Amino acid sequence: MLDYGQKRKFRSFLYNRYILGFLGLLVILAIHSTWNVYQKQRESVALLRVAEDQSSVLKAREQELQTKIASLQTEQGMEEEIRSKFNVAKPGENVVVVLDQSDSATSTSTTTISFWQSILNFFK
Repeated sequence: MLDYGQKRKFRSFLYNRYILGFLGLLVILAIHSTWNVYQKQRESVALLRVAEDQSSVLKAREQELQTKIASLQTEQGMEEEIRSKFNVAKPGENVVVVLDQSDSATSTSTTTISFWQSILNFFK
């Protein structure tokens, strides 16, 4: 055990203004470093979530592509894809192209609007 004199000397050394300032500075640096690590951890968790979301999207896309590849390996799948990409028909078949009526029924006649009517239309 330390005797009374040694304890007093230790306390006077420990409670010195400069030693307390140095210890306070060490605590502040430790808190700052801990805060930086915490922020990096939060950022990495957010990036992990984004990566997991992208991974699930890519896995769904891969599954879709695998299904399409399996479909294209059959005769019916190839025929279906060729018909969707190109306007073709088998021998003996006819191709029918249906046009929308509203597109071809546009009016080409021009109507003349009086000067007063154009002013009223301007303020509407």
